[in-house]
Amino acid sequence: RHQNQQPKPTSSSPRQNLTRKVNTMMTTMTMQQQQDEQTTATLLAMRKQEDTAYTCPDYLNGDDSDDAMMHDDDEQDAPADVECRFRMIEWCYQIVDFCRFERATVAVAISYLDRFLASAAGRAVLKDRTQFQLAAMTCLYTAVKIHEPEAMEPKLIASLSRGAFTPQQVERMEVMILNAIQWRVNPPTAVAFCQLLLDHLSLGAHEQTAIMDLAKFQTELAVSDYAFVSVAQSSIGFAAFMNALESLQIIDPVRLMEFQFQMSQTLQLSTEITQIQIRLFEAVTKQPGSEQLFRSVAATQQSHAAMSSCNAVPSQQQQQQLQSQQYADKTVAHYESPRSVVSPTNAQ
Repeated sequence: RHQNQQPKPTSSSPRQNLTRKVNTMMTTMTMQQQQDEQTTATLLAMRKQEDTAYTCPDYLNGDDSDDAMMHDDDEQDAPADVECRFRMIEWCYQIVDFCRFERATVAVAISYLDRFLASAAGRAVLKDRTQFQLAAMTCLYTAVKIHEPEAMEPKLIASLSRGAFTPQQVERMEVMILNAIQWRVNPPTAVAFCQLLLDHLSLGAHEQTAIMDLAKFQTELAVSDYAFVSVAQSSIGFAAFMNALESLQIIDPVRLMEFQFQMSQTLQLSTEITQIQIRLFEAVTKQPGSEQLFRSVAATQQSHAAMSSCNAVPSQQQQQQLQSQQYADKTVAHYESPRSVVSPTNAQ
């Protein structure tokens, strides 16, 4: 008779439920704190790297650059200049887009190129545009080989040059570049700093996507602009990230100021962050596709609000739709025309 008796179901008391909720909350907070500490440690390690092993001077405006201005720009053997660098970077972006590689790989390749051209071996290459073109193509070849799941063969680089270079020349140039930059092939990039900064904020998936889209757009413009060649990647990444946050207005102003102050102090960033933000905004307004980009971000926010409201109670639904519409309207209003862009100085 005792064996056939079923155990009575036990019901949790209110105190037990509260204890369970508190424990769950404490575990979540501990995990978030550990993640923040790990992210901060990674950021500090990248800051140390860029201040020691990955610095790059203004190599085009040095003592050796004065003779470069004496040559005719139409001469093939004339020294490379800012325009040559810009054209090769545009070519690199076209190649990675066609091959469906990450566009961040171009930032890595140009880090190789800039540091190589600033070296003693690179200064000789800088005086010949043909050799400069070979160096730029080789840097992309090396960056893809290291940072992409698939590599490009030297024969492909040679064919892309339309017969100007042979596979053997590509391989020899690669050895020269790697020796000149001391085989430092994992540079901290501005977009990598943006991704780690984003990890410090507890945001939804669509907010994260919107922020990174705008931040990446600015960091890619900085890669192409020689004016940023000697600016620390952490400063560029932080400025682009703050521009995206201020433009989308996803975070309330008080929290935004606290985040900016905390990260600036932790990473010991340059005091010229505001100036870098302004320069990035100016670069954005000069791009013909900037309006379409920000409209796309606004449309993404509207679409997410419509989808998320299907599972929300009426009061939350109205609030989410209103917030999303406000963000979208403000974003389009700020970037409707280049004159209406909100700069960091105006925001302050």
